[in-house]
This record gives sequence, C-alpha cells and structure tokens, in this order.
Amino acid sequence: DAQVRSMPSESDLRYMIAEKDKPIKGLGEWLSFEVHEWSTIVWPTVLAGVECLPRVQAAVTPDLLGTERMRELLEDLSRQFSLVLIDGPAVSDLVDAELIAQWCDAVIFVVRSRTCSSSAVKAAVERLETSEVPIAGFVLNAVDQLYLKWA
Repeated sequence: DAQVRSMPSESDLRYMIAEKDKPIKGLGEWLSFEVHEWSTIVWPTVLAGVECLPRVQAAVTPDLLGTERMRELLEDLSRQFSLVLIDGPAVSDLVDAELIAQWCDAVIFVVRSRTCSSSAVKAAVERLETSEVPIAGFVLNAVDQLYLKWA
C-alpha cells in the first residue's frame, strides 16, 4: 500500500493480514528507517499464497517514494516474489504516482465508474506517459448492476 499521504483507516490493507495479534510495521516504517529488514514488514494475508506490505504509519513524506531506499525495496521484493502489485495513489495534481511509476514495469489504472470523468482519465494517462512506463490497461470498478446485465 503506497498511498502514503493517507491516514491509516479501514480502507488500507491491514484488514487482510492474517496475524492480527502482532504489532504491524509497514512501508512508512521502512521508508523512515524505523525497520531495516524488509522481511519484517511483509505479512501473510488471509488469501493463500498472498502476502502484503501495508501502510501502517501515519502519513509519510511522499518524496520518500522516489528514493533509492524505495527502489531497493522493490528490487528485493521482485527477487523474492513472482508478482509485486503496488496499490498506489490516484494520479492527480500530486507527484506521488509518478514517483512510484518510475520503479514499475507497467501501470494499471483503476477507474471508478460514474465518478471519474473521461477528461480526468485522459489527463492522468498523459501525466504518466511522461514517466515512459507502459500502461498495461484499465480496470473499471463499481459498475452499476444495470450495465452488467448487458455484458
């Protein structure tokens, strides 16, 4: 969970962690050098074969997403896991998504149906195109059930 500007809440990934009785450290603690071994911030989830690295600490300086420490973390995770997905922040007027994109092999946009305008999606795509990271596709979520009947 790389949405470092957000405050921890029910919408973060901690609800998926299987070991709820242990003190949880995550990306914020890694980026601020509170932990030194990445293996101490990767947690098994309730999903078989899936582990996560949550955002636990209150908001972290987003500039830390563009640091060498973040790059090294993602390289280490890529060597350990067959697939690394990053739940990044929305592409907006802030630079957070671009900082994360530079370390990624591809980007997948998640667009909320009837909430995000086509002009906002176009602007987000244009903004990330400057990072030269391939856009692998789009996921349209929260689609009204009425439209699903026609599919």
